[in-house]
Amino acid sequence: MKSLCKGLCDALKPTGTHAKVSRYEQGQKYCSGCSEYVVCDEIRCICCNGILRTRPRKSRLHTKKERWVNAY
Repeated sequence: MKSLCKGLCDALKPTGTHAKVSRYEQGQKYCSGCSEYVVCDEIRCICCNGILRTRPRKSRLHTKKERWVNAY
């Protein structure tokens, strides 16, 4: 599969990250088409028009035990 990235997202790359705070909590979003984290307020990537991910694919809340604790 060809990459759809045109290189326009390079201007939106984050400058620095803090180790104890996740990228998503810092306001960064992930584009799976460009395979880059970007900082913007848009829903879609300006480069490949793909939907930006605003949450991690798997987090600690998805474990069975914590899911049941949070449900009740």
